Amino acid sequence: MIRILRRVCQILAFLIILAIPYLNSKELNIAGNLYSSTFFGIDITDPLIFLQNVILNRSFDLKFFLSIAIPVIIALVLGKVFCSYLCPVNTVFEWLNKLYPRKNAKHVKGNGRVTFTLLLVVTISVVFTRFPIFTYLSLPGIFSLEVQKVVLSKTFSFFWLAFIFLILLDFILKRRFWCNYICPQGGFIGFLKTPRTLKVVKNKDKTVKCTGCGKCVSSCPLYLNPMEENIYPQCYNCLECVQTCKKIHKDYAPLSIKF
Repeated sequence: MIRILRRVCQILAFLIILAIPYLNSKELNIAGNLYSSTFFGIDITDPLIFLQNVILNRSFDLKFFLSIAIPVIIALVLGKVFCSYLCPVNTVFEWLNKLYPRKNAKHVKGNGRVTFTLLLVVTISVVFTRFPIFTYLSLPGIFSLEVQKVVLSKTFSFFWLAFIFLILLDFILKRRFWCNYICPQGGFIGFLKTPRTLKVVKNKDKTVKCTGCGKCVSSCPLYLNPMEENIYPQCYNCLECVQTCKKIHKDYAPLSIKF
């Protein structure tokens, strides 16, 4: 059920991005992209874009601040579900990995140090260069904006060549390296995790033992090993591993979720 819900959300997110230019032209009060958008009077902004705006303008706008409330609250409660359910870039990478799976791929160790270091470096760079670096590193924002440009003007920018190059790097170097280590949006959301945020956990019941089938690892879109303790902040709670585990072990699955 969760798997179906996630696919529906991914497809709907794509369709909404495509439809926004048309809906906006009909004055339905739906506008924007994944940088910042408005849905029937409710403003939603990427938290990193808000942070960048505060740094560059050296001012604080309460209304602008409130526009990050929805993504921040969702991240605090459910974790990185924006990435697994809504991000069009992740959806593209997931579908490509389904079509062209990498055999015997090494699983990724959960480690936030690389992402945190990059976030810190970019934030400091924004402070000193006064240049909106996060705007150009937000793949969800750029992707949604460029898709809308194609819909409106039927033109393709240099971004699409760069995106294809990124896909090739993903296949050649290390699968999902952008999402696991570089993406500033996913990284920032990941660091909002608290002890009460939704998470994948191992069943502590000693009568429930992992058989070592490895199906949870092969089902993970990010190549994580859910049976390890350190899958966060990379894990984006798609729950593919939990669904796979329950399908095999029924009511005695070694993996489950908790808040």
